[in-house]
Amino acid sequence: MNTAFTVAAGQIIASSMVSLFALIDGLQFERYFGRALDIREGSVVPLFDKYPDSRIAFAGPWLIDMQQNMSFSETLIELEHQLPSVSWILSGQTFPKLLEHLQQNLNVELPDGQIALLRFQDPRVQIRISELLNEYQHCVLTRDIVGWFSTVEGTVYSLKQKEFI
Repeated sequence: MNTAFTVAAGQIIASSMVSLFALIDGLQFERYFGRALDIREGSVVPLFDKYPDSRIAFAGPWLIDMQQNMSFSETLIELEHQLPSVSWILSGQTFPKLLEHLQQNLNVELPDGQIALLRFQDPRVQIRISELLNEYQHCVLTRDIVGWFSTVEGTVYSLKQKEFI
């Protein structure tokens, strides 16, 4: 079976210009493993890292630099198969730059002008993002990202391409 990790890892092997990152739904991780993710400065960091959001950081999105945490891949693959909670991102950006970019895109302006939290760490939301975001917003979110893959109901979805592959 093709998994989002397999697709992402295959693409990173073909290119030395990108790094592999995992975007994790912290609440799903905690539910499945019975523990929260642990911060590893510079390689495992919650996107909710500033007060007051930092109070719920454990339950929000987390970014993991897989080059520094490849031993963690089997755990994440297991989680990916069990719950909609893992995305694999390929980017030429450094970990701090990608983290900052994702943090800047946590909120989205809706057509009625209201601001909403965009749960882009949830693969179930990712397949609906093309309905939620206009083309400009999608381009901004996926800027500097070569590939963004997740598994939804056993099928690999590309957020960058907005389609199942």
